[in-house]
Amino acid sequence: MLTVAFAETAKELRKLENELGLDLIIIAVHVTGVSKEEAEGILENSDIVISCASKYIRELAKPLVQVAAAIPLFALTQKGKGLVIERAKDIQSPILINTIKLPVLPSHKQPKNLI
Repeated sequence: MLTVAFAETAKELRKLENELGLDLIIIAVHVTGVSKEEAEGILENSDIVISCASKYIRELAKPLVQVAAAIPLFALTQKGKGLVIERAKDIQSPILINTIKLPVLPSHKQPKNLI
Protein backbone atom coordinates (compact mmCIF):
# COMPACT_ATOMS: atom_id res chain seq x y z
CA MET A 1 0.00 0.00 0.00
CA LEU A 2 1.23 3.44 -0.93
CA THR A 3 -0.25 6.88 -0.28
CA VAL A 4 -0.01 9.67 -2.82
CA ALA A 5 -1.07 13.29 -2.94
CA PHE A 6 -0.53 13.95 -6.66
CA ALA A 7 -1.94 12.42 -9.83
CA GLU A 8 1.49 12.27 -11.47
CA THR A 9 2.85 10.19 -8.59
CA ALA A 10 -0.06 7.75 -8.85
CA LYS A 11 0.42 7.53 -12.62
CA GLU A 12 4.14 6.81 -12.24
CA LEU A 13 3.43 4.13 -9.63
CA ARG A 14 0.93 2.44 -11.99
CA LYS A 15 3.59 2.47 -14.69
CA LEU A 16 6.12 0.86 -12.34
CA GLU A 17 3.52 -1.64 -11.20
CA ASN A 18 3.02 -2.80 -14.79
CA GLU A 19 6.72 -2.78 -15.70
CA LEU A 20 7.81 -4.72 -12.61
CA GLY A 21 4.80 -7.00 -12.21
CA LEU A 22 3.90 -5.56 -8.80
CA ASP A 23 0.50 -5.55 -7.11
CA LEU A 24 0.14 -2.10 -5.54
CA ILE A 25 -2.76 -0.50 -3.74
CA ILE A 26 -2.60 3.26 -4.24
CA ILE A 27 -4.46 5.47 -1.78
CA ALA A 28 -4.85 9.17 -2.58
CA VAL A 29 -4.81 11.59 0.36
CA HIS A 30 -4.71 15.36 0.98
CA VAL A 31 -6.79 16.19 -2.11
CA THR A 32 -8.51 19.35 -0.86
CA GLY A 33 -8.21 22.07 -3.48
CA VAL A 34 -7.07 19.92 -6.40
CA SER A 35 -8.02 21.10 -9.89
CA LYS A 36 -10.49 19.20 -12.04
CA GLU A 37 -7.63 17.86 -14.17
CA GLU A 38 -5.68 16.74 -11.08
CA ALA A 39 -8.80 15.06 -9.66
CA GLU A 40 -9.31 13.17 -12.92
CA GLY A 41 -5.73 11.90 -12.80
CA ILE A 42 -6.04 10.88 -9.17
CA LEU A 43 -9.30 9.01 -9.81
CA GLU A 44 -7.87 7.23 -12.87
CA ASN A 45 -4.77 5.97 -11.07
CA SER A 46 -5.81 5.30 -7.46
CA ASP A 47 -7.55 2.35 -5.82
CA ILE A 48 -8.87 4.39 -2.91
CA VAL A 49 -9.24 8.14 -2.39
CA ILE A 50 -10.07 10.01 0.79
CA SER A 51 -12.13 12.91 -0.51
CA CYS A 52 -11.14 15.52 2.12
CA ALA A 53 -12.94 18.76 1.15
CA SER A 54 -12.42 18.29 -2.59
CA LYS A 55 -15.22 19.52 -4.81
CA TYR A 56 -13.93 17.73 -7.90
CA ILE A 57 -13.21 14.38 -6.25
CA ARG A 58 -16.84 14.32 -5.07
CA GLU A 59 -18.19 15.40 -8.46
CA LEU A 60 -16.13 13.01 -10.59
CA ALA A 61 -15.75 9.88 -8.44
CA LYS A 62 -17.47 6.69 -9.55
CA PRO A 63 -16.85 4.60 -6.45
CA LEU A 64 -17.51 0.89 -6.07
CA VAL A 65 -17.70 1.36 -2.29
CA GLN A 66 -18.13 4.46 -0.16
CA VAL A 67 -17.25 4.71 3.53
CA ALA A 68 -18.81 7.63 5.44
CA ALA A 69 -20.74 10.63 4.15
CA ALA A 70 -19.14 13.78 5.60
CA ILE A 71 -15.58 13.05 4.45
CA PRO A 72 -16.12 10.01 2.25
CA LEU A 73 -13.52 7.44 1.42
CA PHE A 74 -14.11 6.02 -2.06
CA ALA A 75 -12.91 2.60 -3.22
CA LEU A 76 -12.46 3.02 -6.98
CA THR A 77 -11.20 -0.40 -8.07
CA GLN A 78 -11.83 -4.03 -7.20
CA LYS A 79 -8.56 -4.04 -5.23
CA GLY A 80 -9.70 -1.00 -3.27
CA LYS A 81 -13.13 -2.51 -2.72
CA GLY A 82 -11.58 -5.72 -1.43
CA LEU A 83 -9.40 -3.85 1.05
CA VAL A 84 -12.33 -1.81 2.38
CA ILE A 85 -14.52 -4.89 2.77
CA GLU A 86 -11.70 -6.78 4.51
CA ARG A 87 -11.25 -3.88 6.94
CA ALA A 88 -15.01 -3.82 7.63
CA LYS A 89 -14.75 -7.36 9.01
CA ASP A 90 -12.83 -5.99 12.01
CA ILE A 91 -15.38 -3.33 12.95
CA GLN A 92 -17.30 -4.35 16.06
CA SER A 93 -20.27 -1.98 15.74
CA PRO A 94 -23.18 -2.70 13.37
CA ILE A 95 -22.65 -1.95 9.68
CA LEU A 96 -25.33 -1.30 7.07
CA ILE A 97 -24.57 -2.90 3.73
CA ASN A 98 -26.86 -1.77 0.95
CA THR A 99 -26.77 -1.28 -2.80
CA ILE A 100 -27.31 2.28 -3.98
CA LYS A 101 -26.03 4.65 -6.64
CA LEU A 102 -22.80 6.20 -5.37
CA PRO A 103 -21.55 8.59 -4.28
CA VAL A 104 -24.02 9.50 -1.54
CA LEU A 105 -23.28 13.07 -0.48
CA PRO A 106 -26.02 14.52 1.77
CA SER A 107 -25.60 18.30 1.67
CA HIS A 108 -26.04 18.72 5.43
CA LYS A 109 -23.01 16.46 6.06
CA GLN A 110 -20.58 18.04 3.57
CA PRO A 111 -17.95 20.58 4.56
CA LYS A 112 -19.34 24.10 4.18
CA ASN A 113 -16.81 25.16 1.57
CA LEU A 114 -15.68 22.49 -0.85
CA ILE A 115 -12.60 23.51 -2.78
